[in-house]
Amino acid sequence: MFVAKVPLRVSFFGGGTDIPFFYENNNYGCVLSTTIDKYIYITLKDHNRLFNENFRMNYSVSETTKEINQIKNDIFRNVLKYFKFKDNIYISTISDIPASSGLGSSSSLVVGLFLIFNKRNKLNLSKKELIKRASEFEISKISKSIGKQDHYASFYGGFNYIKFYKSQNVTINKIKNKNFIKKLEESSLFFWTGIQRSANKVLETQRKDKKNANKILLEIRNIAEQVNDKLMKGKISLKEFGDYLNKTWILKRKLSKRVSNKNLDLVYEKCLKIGALGGKILGAGGGGFLYILAEKKCHRKIIQEMNKNCLVNEKIKFSSKSARIIYK
Repeated sequence: MFVAKVPLRVSFFGGGTDIPFFYENNNYGCVLSTTIDKYIYITLKDHNRLFNENFRMNYSVSETTKEINQIKNDIFRNVLKYFKFKDNIYISTISDIPASSGLGSSSSLVVGLFLIFNKRNKLNLSKKELIKRASEFEISKISKSIGKQDHYASFYGGFNYIKFYKSQNVTINKIKNKNFIKKLEESSLFFWTGIQRSANKVLETQRKDKKNANKILLEIRNIAEQVNDKLMKGKISLKEFGDYLNKTWILKRKLSKRVSNKNLDLVYEKCLKIGALGGKILGAGGGGFLYILAEKKCHRKIIQEMNKNCLVNEKIKFSSKSARIIYK
C-alpha cells in the first residue's frame, strides 16, 4: 500500500502564460505561486479480487468495475492505462478542499498518482522526468486547455517563480524573501464562493480568441516579471503587491466572460472600498476561492462584508512542503 500527500497551491501572478499555446508562441511564460497547507491524500492498495470487482475508485463517488475502460473518472482511467496496469487495485482520495476550487486539485491528483506508480512499479524516474511526464500527460489526455504551473508548484513546494520555455525546459527559482512572504501570508484572506467550476471550460474560451488572449497574457506576463524582480531585490511593499494583483485581475477578466460574474465583481469592489489592497479569483476563475489582500486592521470589516454575501472565510497558510510519499 502507498499513500501520497500532495499540496494544493495559490497562484498570484502569470496564470495563463503557462499554457502551451502562449509560451510556444512567445518564447516563455512565467508564474509566481506558493503551495499551501491544504492537501490531497491518495491511497493505492493492491488487493485480491473480491465481490466480483477488479477496480475500486473512491473519490467524491465510489466506482467498482471489472475493466479499466469502465472507470468513469478520466484521471484514474487514463493513469491506469498510461502505466499499463492490469491487476486488481483500490484507489482512494481525500482532499482538504473541494475539487474545482481554483487551487490546482486535479493536477495535484495526477502528480500524486505518478509519484505512487513510480515507486510501486520501480521505474526509478528522476524528479525532472517524472514531473515532465505528469504535466504532459494531463494536458494531452485529460484537460487540453490547462497549463503546467500546478504540477510544478505541487511537485516542488514552496514560494516559487516558475518559468516555462518554448524549448519545453522549465526552471524553478525559490523566492527567499522570507520577511515579505510572512507579511503576505498574514495579510491574506481566502473566501469560498461555493461555486465549483471546470477550469478546462473557462480556459477553453481563451483558445477560441487567441489573438486577444495573447495580447492580454503578454501584459500579465510582464506584471509577473516585475513582481519577481522586486521580490528578488527585496524592494516591494504590500501595497505594491496589491496594486499588481488588482491590475492582473482587471486584465484577466478581459480574457473571458466566464472568469467572473456581476455578484463577485460587486463584492470585490466593496472590499477595495473597505481597504483591501487587491485580490483575484484563484485559478482560471469562474468560482472557487476569492483571494483578498489587506492589512490586518481591515480584516474584520472585510470578513463581515463577505459574510453578508454568504462568502465563508477559510483559514489557509502558506507551506514549503512538496508532494511526497508518506507511507509505503
